Parts: sequence; C-alpha cells; structure tokens
Amino acid sequence: MVGLPVITLVGETFVSRVTASLLNAIGLPELITDTQENYEALAIELGMNPTKLNAIKAKLATIN
Repeated sequence: MVGLPVITLVGETFVSRVTASLLNAIGLPELITDTQENYEALAIELGMNPTKLNAIKAKLATIN
C-alpha cells in the first residue's frame, strides 16, 4: 500500500463513473473532479499541500 488517495475525473467511461461512485460512498467526494484542469489542479494541490493530503489519508484510515 502506497498510501496515496485515488482521484478521478468523471467522464463517459464506466471506470470513471464507478470510481466516482466509490469515492462518494466512502465520503470522499472532494477527490472527484469534473474537468481535466480541475483534475490536474487537485493532483498538484495534494502533492504540494501535505496537510490536506494527510487529512484525506486520516479520513480514509477511519473507513477501514
């Protein structure tokens, strides 16, 4: 386990819709994006903001 959250770009594909559904189900809708620009911005933000990344990791750890 790498410990990195999954982010997704909602689109027309089955995989993107399932991933968005799973993120909603576990209470992490903040990891769902709707444009390529937002996807890239979120990836960069999580990479450069360890506080936000750690908060998401902590939230995810409570689900297990």
